Amino acid sequence: MMFSVLALAGFESPAPLASEARLPSKSIGQAVMLSLISIGVFYFFMSYASVVGWGSGDMASFANNANPYYVLGHSLWGAGWWLVIFALTNCAVAVGIACTNSASRVMYTMGRAGTFTCEFREPASRTSHPCGGHRRGASHWNDFHSDDWAFIAT
Repeated sequence: MMFSVLALAGFESPAPLASEARLPSKSIGQAVMLSLISIGVFYFFMSYASVVGWGSGDMASFANNANPYYVLGHSLWGAGWWLVIFALTNCAVAVGIACTNSASRVMYTMGRAGTFTCEFREPASRTSHPCGGHRRGASHWNDFHSDDWAFIAT
C-alpha cells in the first residue's frame, strides 16, 4: 500500500505554476495527465522487464529478495551491474532536485498570496530565483505569529 501511494506522489507538482502559465486551465491539466500517463507506462515497462528478467515461474523469490534489481543486474549484465547503482543514484539526485524545486515554487506562490512570510513574495534581485529570498527569510522564523504556524501546519 505504501509503495502505491509513494509511486504516484508528486504528479501534482505543476499546480503551483498555474499563476505563471499562459493557459493554465489547459496546460496544467495536460502536464498532470502527461506525468501520470508517462509514469504509468514506465511502471508497466519496468514490471514487465522484471518478470521477464527474473522468470515468471519464480516470482516468490523475487518478492522475498531484499534487493532483486541488484541480483538482476549481476545476473543479466555481468560487469555492467554498476549501471543499476548509477541509475539508482541518479534517481535519488533527481528526486532531491524535483522536491526542492517544487517546494520553492509552493513557497513562492504562498508568498505571493500573502499566506507565507513576505520575503517570498518577489524574486531576489541578485539571483532572480523565485525563492531567492529564503536566505533573508530564514532569519525571520521567529517573526511568525501563531496563526501563520497554524496555516502552515494544515
